[in-house]
Amino acid sequence: MINRRQSFGIAAGLAATPMLSPAFAAAAATAAATAAAGAAASTASAAGLAAGNATAIAGLIADPLLTHVRMRGHQDGRRCFFAYHGTFYAQVSGQRTQPMFHIEGASSARMTRQPDGSFLYAMREAGWFCDLKTHEPQAEAMNPLTGKLVKPRHYNSAQQSRLTKDGVIPMLEKRPPGLEYLGTIGTPTVDTDVIWTTEELLVKMPGATPEAPGRVQTSLATFSSNLAELLSGPDTFVGCRLNYQTLGSFLPGMEMGSLTGVISWRLAGRKSDRVEEIPATLRARIEREHPEVLTV
Repeated sequence: MINRRQSFGIAAGLAATPMLSPAFAAAAATAAATAAAGAAASTASAAGLAAGNATAIAGLIADPLLTHVRMRGHQDGRRCFFAYHGTFYAQVSGQRTQPMFHIEGASSARMTRQPDGSFLYAMREAGWFCDLKTHEPQAEAMNPLTGKLVKPRHYNSAQQSRLTKDGVIPMLEKRPPGLEYLGTIGTPTVDTDVIWTTEELLVKMPGATPEAPGRVQTSLATFSSNLAELLSGPDTFVGCRLNYQTLGSFLPGMEMGSLTGVISWRLAGRKSDRVEEIPATLRARIEREHPEVLTV
């Protein structure tokens, strides 16, 4: 029940409220309805976009080979470059691991689709073992594991492999007897706006003689890209970051004698489609010493 004081308050409130004309009220109602419809359409559009992205992402995961090729190179065969840098470590069995060299290098590569759906991967790279502090290539350096002066063997190499749905197959003119080679391409992983793919090469090479021990090489590469670039279309160039680790036998140039142990490389790098994006000092060294590296 409303008492007298409450009724005065309600009446005063009503008196203070401006009255809307019928035309103004109708316009306001129309504007409100339009805004509500726009909000509903926006929500529906966002939901449709999310559903479309979910379908596209599922497609990337369902085709690990093509996703890997687009991230590592480009499916139309255009030349791509990687520039990288990192550290070379070595360890005598049972002793503490020690850093030995700064590493820097670059590569160019092409991936060409084959009739069977695989991709031929052709790559050329050059790299240098450098001083840990100055990053200058070393003609001679002290091996901290032995105290001996050694001559690092910088590298300039070419390789070809075939990337298939079943993994990575090396293209060799003659497969050495006793070679064990397992190459795999991992299933892509998506986290918010980043996508990752992996490539693993697990290799054992026979020794130089039947009595010599075999040599092992483990290469673990992780490639990451912006998810939006992969979703934007098959012809879009996809940028990529490289994280790379190795675990292998001592290199001959280390002169380790009968000592046993392992080496490990840890590298980080970036892919580009323009040779000018290779760091200027590194690019100049390649052009001066190994120009063929940039012409795959």
